Amino acid sequence: VYKELLDAYALIGRIGVGCVFFGSARLDRSSAFWALAVDLARDVALLLGSATWTGGGPGMMHAASEGAVQAGMRVGGIRIGLEAGQVGGGCQRGAAAEEAAKACKTYLPEVRALTHVWRCGV
Repeated sequence: VYKELLDAYALIGRIGVGCVFFGSARLDRSSAFWALAVDLARDVALLLGSATWTGGGPGMMHAASEGAVQAGMRVGGIRIGLEAGQVGGGCQRGAAAEEAAKACKTYLPEVRALTHVWRCGV
């Protein structure tokens, strides 16, 4: 757990502090909320001029990542490692490079690190 937390903080140091988005991994692109999440993340990233962070998953977190990319801002994700056969989204596919994502084996480092992003940033 300690090593995962240090790795997550190192990732935050590389990408920078910013706004954190969490939401349903089940949000589909066909939902009206998808476009709203993209727009909100884009507008917040432009307003703050900072990175966007998510749980690195699909759904709303992927939509937020897309919005930040549209704004030309950096995207990072700290997520729980996936079990065999599970499909990820957000930071690990498309919206940001793999080096912008950190997978944790337990929930504590993910939540603690993302809380640190918010507390230190905005």
